[in-house]
Amino acid sequence: MFRTLADTSLYGVMLLQDGRSLYVNSALAKMTGYSLRVIRKWGITDFLARVLDEDRPMASQQYGEMAAGRVPPKSYVFRFRRKDGEIRWAEASGNVVEREGKLVVHLTIMDITDRKQTEEALLKSETRYQELFDRVPVGIYRSAPDGKPLEANLEMVRLSGFPDRDAYFKADIRDAYVDPDIRRRWQALIEKEGVVRDFEVQFRRPDGQIFWVQDTARAVRDADGKVLFYEGTLKDITERKAAERALEEARARVEFLNDLMAHDLNNINQGLMFLLELLLSNPALPEQLREQVATALEQVVRGVALIKRVKKFTHIDSLTQPLSKQDVVSILRTATRSVAQAFPYKDLRVESQLRRGRHWVAADSFLLDLFYNLLHNAMKYDSKDTVVIEVEIRSDEEEDFLRIEIKDQGRGIPDSEKARIFSRLPHQPDFRWTMGSGIGLTLVQRIIERYGGRIWVEDRVPGDYTQGANFIILLRKWRNTTT
Repeated sequence: MFRTLADTSLYGVMLLQDGRSLYVNSALAKMTGYSLRVIRKWGITDFLARVLDEDRPMASQQYGEMAAGRVPPKSYVFRFRRKDGEIRWAEASGNVVEREGKLVVHLTIMDITDRKQTEEALLKSETRYQELFDRVPVGIYRSAPDGKPLEANLEMVRLSGFPDRDAYFKADIRDAYVDPDIRRRWQALIEKEGVVRDFEVQFRRPDGQIFWVQDTARAVRDADGKVLFYEGTLKDITERKAAERALEEARARVEFLNDLMAHDLNNINQGLMFLLELLLSNPALPEQLREQVATALEQVVRGVALIKRVKKFTHIDSLTQPLSKQDVVSILRTATRSVAQAFPYKDLRVESQLRRGRHWVAADSFLLDLFYNLLHNAMKYDSKDTVVIEVEIRSDEEEDFLRIEIKDQGRGIPDSEKARIFSRLPHQPDFRWTMGSGIGLTLVQRIIERYGGRIWVEDRVPGDYTQGANFIILLRKWRNTTT
């Protein structure tokens, strides 16, 4: 029965008495690469000679223990060299039986090379994973509901202010929260929703330093729905929060100064306008002074207009209301009337074949300012008494944008300046193509950007900029789904 079992075993079997072989099976022959006829003549010395030098003392000691009747408590692993020179891994276990008054060592040997290779590959994979885990520039963590840290990468340890992982794992995550109520809110939210995203909270390091983090995490549950642990990522956003706070403070200061300027300067300007208009209405004012007083009044009026533009320019960034349905032609005609009133000494003639109620875009009240600034610019820089402006609108039903072209016959814009006229800060001190305030066309571009459109300028007569400019605007058409 023993021979039948041993001969059919997939494991190598070897019986040894006094160091000589009593029996070996074919599986051991196959394992070593030698023929069964050869290894039947082996003794323990022949077998140990195939064990690698580094492992031979241990294997020899194990056999010696068994030969003395002491069975090792567990199996042992060693490497051996096959006949063809290939090095393989083996795991051996033994037993001792008595035969005719002498001890017989029963060795069972299993080739575990594939298993060892798998273990080594797994170890390498785990090492690579750990290296990747530790190199990620974001804190990665896993913690228990009671605040006990379970896992963390090096960035998480560094971010939390601990010198090493051992110190981190001795801490309580809940102690890091500046406000304990925030922790309870976070925990209630993640256990209810299963996940939290971009949760911003203040943490405190062991040295007392307070910093901001952005936390994204999920709850991991068992089959019964009980939360086992939380796992997620932490990102240090302290610098971003400081920048946001500085920006908010700067905006508040600008708004304060803006309001102060608008209020106080307008009061001053209104007083000046009243006095200058009073002077002009006085028939006793010498004729040689009348033109100078009119010029002064014009400058004050320009100052009032500048203040209005600055207010509108800063107001655009704070708008949050959605866009609505706007009739381009109606607003364009309103802007035309306003510009004509601003230049009583000139004649404004807008040529177009446009009708109200046909061209609708997604916009807001700033659409009037957009057209007003463009028409005002054309009037201002056209030296003729009669200023002619052509307006064309092209609408393709299959396109999402309405194309509006506003063509003037003024002095034009050189190619070198076309890309810069919408910049609030001109690159040259004598830059003359923006409006007098320096923000008129910048305001136009900002409004169009808010609408998701585009604006650029070309020559009215291609190749000859001196024949006037063509401002081309793309505005999104109003659709029922427009938001």
